[in-house]
Amino acid sequence: MIALLACAGDDGPRPGETPVSAYTMLEEGHSWTYRDDSLGPEAESPDETLLLHARYVGDGTVEFRRGTRWADATDEGKLVWSEEEGLALVEWDLGSVSGSGKVAMSDEVPEGGAVVDSAKHSCTTNTGSPVDTYYGSFELALVFTCTGGEMAGAYAFAYSWGLVQVESEGITLDLVGPW
Repeated sequence: MIALLACAGDDGPRPGETPVSAYTMLEEGHSWTYRDDSLGPEAESPDETLLLHARYVGDGTVEFRRGTRWADATDEGKLVWSEEEGLALVEWDLGSVSGSGKVAMSDEVPEGGAVVDSAKHSCTTNTGSPVDTYYGSFELALVFTCTGGEMAGAYAFAYSWGLVQVESEGITLDLVGPW
């Protein structure tokens, strides 16, 4: 029996046991490339000149630039996150929306079905369903579905990948690559 338990291994993150930071990947050196014209794996190949390159620049800030390469791309905006007491979007300037405030999405260790309420919005944590992006399908994902307030929508984070998809009023992001 002990030998079987020792060889069982880790099946990956478990809701209610894994911190949200293992999903957000808001760490130095992380970057992503998104498309904002359509969602999912069935979408046609994106125009390279229209891609959104994102880079974590510190203090919860992910900056976005549009173009073929980060170095010569045009500034497009930012999303600022806080992981102080769980996950919250605290500032946004991307697409057709800009603003600030605390859109709390989860506790520090999110559980499937958990709901985070505030006066203006409510976010529910969804687990167990894969998230399909242009880049690929992510089995280990947290999707925060938020209603009410300015930033209502669905925000998908994949374990050890970061933000892979957003579908909200004014912002659509779909992962094209983790670079």
